[in-house]
Amino acid sequence: GGLMIRRTKGEVVKELPPKQYVYVDLEMPPKQKKAYISMKQEATASLEGGDVSAVGILAEMTRLKQFAGAYGVVDDTGGMKPSLPSNKFDWVLEWLDERREGDNKVIIASQFTRLINMFRDQLKKEGWDAHVLTGETPAQERARMQKEFQAEGGPRIFLLNTNAGGVSLTLDAADDVIILDQTWNPDDQTQVEDRAHRVSRVDHAHPN
Repeated sequence: GGLMIRRTKGEVVKELPPKQYVYVDLEMPPKQKKAYISMKQEATASLEGGDVSAVGILAEMTRLKQFAGAYGVVDDTGGMKPSLPSNKFDWVLEWLDERREGDNKVIIASQFTRLINMFRDQLKKEGWDAHVLTGETPAQERARMQKEFQAEGGPRIFLLNTNAGGVSLTLDAADDVIILDQTWNPDDQTQVEDRAHRVSRVDHAHPN
């Protein structure tokens, strides 16, 4: 057996500012809220019936997390297809519009690839370009998108799947990281945060 000693960034680079967290509570639009309540009632009924396995419980909780991020419909495969309205998209769009004239860059992460793709499509309609990285993105594309995001100009938004985008990426051109939904594994989220909070960027002061 053995052990591993992990040195934290605070020990390696004393000048690197600590992360700053802001938690935002968002009210759902009526259509989204109605769908969420309906899904919650179905989940409650299944649980009370006592015939749901541990895997089934996790699936119900995951689906509720999806409906908490956007309105959607469940397709033939049992997956949730998100669309507008979305309380989180509305907030992100307002947040971005307040910074439209600047040059700040941002990472936006979700564990749900369909939500990421929906955000990309809707942001494009609003005049925002964004890179998108999911588990299906080839390594060559990852490298290209990283290079373009790190350089001046180009897309100011990097959308990524929390589970797929946490390793082998340096995106410290970003000033902010927006986590749309917290993952079941906190380490996945920390990895995404650390794409921006890198020892290579010791001048990272929060813009707000």
